[in-house]
Amino acid sequence: MAVAYVTKEDLLRRDEDYLRTCTYLAMSDTWDDAGIEQAILDASDEVNTYLSVRYTLPLETVPNIITSLTIPVVFYWLGDSNSQVTELIETRYKSAIARLKDIASGKANLGLPEAEKLAENKGGDAMFFSEPRRLTRGSLGSVL
Repeated sequence: MAVAYVTKEDLLRRDEDYLRTCTYLAMSDTWDDAGIEQAILDASDEVNTYLSVRYTLPLETVPNIITSLTIPVVFYWLGDSNSQVTELIETRYKSAIARLKDIASGKANLGLPEAEKLAENKGGDAMFFSEPRRLTRGSLGSVL
């Protein structure tokens, strides 16, 4: 199962009004917890696509910056699911993705041990060996 980098409580602390706009079910006076959980998992998976370039997943410890960068991604996907993406939400999302790209490219560092890179094969050319051809124009004679 995917590791979630944020919780519903993190989202409530960051922007309860926007979370309410996107996920509060007024008719039943409840939160759409399944929708929130799905958005959290989807956003965490998206964050992982950037982290996996340099770090072994799941992370041993989750730095606060990862939680901070995942929150705008969650809000973006919550808003996108019901056409509630505002300009501010989109700007925050793009900023978070830009920062994640910096982490993936090595311009920013999480302070965690990086994944071991596989050694690049610097061997020679590939060579193939096989038995001599059994059927050739000459060996088939007048059949062709």
